[in-house]
Amino acid sequence: MIDIKILEQRRGMMVAYACKSLDARLATQLYVFWDEHFPRERLQQLDWLVIDMRDVALMDASGIATLVHVFQQLRGGVALSLLGCNEAICQLLRDLYLDQLFPMYDHEAVLPAVAQTVRMHPETRYQTHRLSASWISRP
Repeated sequence: MIDIKILEQRRGMMVAYACKSLDARLATQLYVFWDEHFPRERLQQLDWLVIDMRDVALMDASGIATLVHVFQQLRGGVALSLLGCNEAICQLLRDLYLDQLFPMYDHEAVLPAVAQTVRMHPETRYQTHRLSASWISRP
């Protein structure tokens, strides 16, 4: 199960993945989620996009593929920034040279200035989408 919290502000958006692992079990549903809720035309209107990864402990190739998929939907010059990746995920992205595509930040205070105005707080009103991977079964 994954909860996705979305906070849109001005011409940017912060998306928080509340899950322990971003893996093949959830990748298909994440693709569908992004394509249904944020079609390419909508993503191309953004000036910035931050994905909050503070709750994600593990990520495999499928999780990386979902990040690349979202990145490909953005218009040129718009960064897909990652917030709060743990050291293992940071190292994986560095090993694949994806840190050059996805700037990584430890804390909201060091986000690019345009994105610093947005914060994920309990009192903030944001959309929450709940995805479940329970339909996927393995023999």
